[in-house]
Amino acid sequence: MDVISSRLDPEPRGIKTLTVTTAWPGATAREMQDLVAEPLEKRLQELTWYDRVETTTRPGYAYMTVTLKDSTPPSVVQCMAVPASNSSAHGF
Repeated sequence: MDVISSRLDPEPRGIKTLTVTTAWPGATAREMQDLVAEPLEKRLQELTWYDRVETTTRPGYAYMTVTLKDSTPPSVVQCMAVPASNSSAHGF
């Protein structure tokens, strides 16, 4: 007799990591760091559920991995997923 069991989490956990990608064709890596990544990092730190950010910059490109606190409700993460076309509306 085969027994199949499954474990269900009592509440959804959700993914607590967001990716932010920015592009500025022609910018140096230093310009990306100073004029794009650092100001954006400061704004992200203002988020209630902010935990940490890891940033990589290259000429014309900045890539950020933003990690939210483990206690962040899944509904908050879903609200933060903003398409790039709407990002300027949120002050980023």
